[in-house]
Amino acid sequence: KLFQDAGVQKEDRLVRAEAVRIIGKIYHQVGIAAGKSTKHDAEDIKARVAVATMVTMAKAQGQEMTEQDQADMMIQAKEQMAAQMAAAGAAGDQKKEETTSTDAPPAPKENN
Repeated sequence: KLFQDAGVQKEDRLVRAEAVRIIGKIYHQVGIAAGKSTKHDAEDIKARVAVATMVTMAKAQGQEMTEQDQADMMIQAKEQMAAQMAAAGAAGDQKKEETTSTDAPPAPKENN
């Protein structure tokens, strides 16, 4: 709604967008100053999204989630994603091995 508010002129929405960009830059600078890494790999981001989704669903059902619960879920999510990637890599290697095999191709069928 912040950027698509039909009751506000386009120019005003652009000013809002610029303000959000400035705020984002400030948060980024504060994060760097605090010594936190600003680089996250894709797998880390996917794990964070998965955990955030699970936490949101749990809270919507009335469950309480502590920060430690969330940290534990993050570790589990990363481990699960690593296992999935390893399995996918092994399956890809096996498929590649099958296609590059030195076995002779099957003999053509004879038509009688």
